[in-house]
Amino acid sequence: MQKIFISRKLAEQSDFRRLLANRAELIDYSLLRFRPTNFSWPKDTDCYFFYSPRGLRYALDQWKKPWEQLPLIAALGPATAAVLEEIGQRADFIGSGRPAPTALAFKEWLGQKSVCFFRAEQSKRSIQQLLKGEILAKERIVYSNQAKTQFADSQADILVLTSPLNAETYLKAYPKRKNQEILVIGRSTAQKLMEMGYSDFHLATAPKEEALAQYCLRYLL
Repeated sequence: MQKIFISRKLAEQSDFRRLLANRAELIDYSLLRFRPTNFSWPKDTDCYFFYSPRGLRYALDQWKKPWEQLPLIAALGPATAAVLEEIGQRADFIGSGRPAPTALAFKEWLGQKSVCFFRAEQSKRSIQQLLKGEILAKERIVYSNQAKTQFADSQADILVLTSPLNAETYLKAYPKRKNQEILVIGRSTAQKLMEMGYSDFHLATAPKEEALAQYCLRYLL
């Protein structure tokens, strides 16, 4: 049976796991260590923008007021917005998960309102960079994300690399082998691979797990 490595821990009910469990051996773990950080909630801010489900969860753990007192909430994509549904709330703005179109839509939606971006310590700050100088913005670091220094070679036939730091960490330790397929999520991850000298990889058309699994199925014998 062929092996597929994905650089995130999959939930038991994951669509990726469901669609591939009987077709390949799945190896799922992050190459990063995460730790929440203490931060102060910004005052006089109209909107909070969250890049990831993890960042939103870490931030909500430090929110001491009723959920109803949260300001407007913006999410980079549907997966982040779904975290709010777990506490009975809804995002006021939901991007596509892709930075460029999300930045344009967010700028139009935000108008003259102020925003605070909640991010990881090592973040590409994609929306902030795309809208630099065009919006009134603050930021808070809600968690640290450090690369692991020791981990086993997955020896997988397909690598699914979910972020620039995960991709860099894996491929520095275990460069791409001949006949090994690489699928990356996000243009920033693709850019990281190109910076590392790789061109023979595939960029996922959508970050949803079902789409990732369908791609992997095409390459399984």
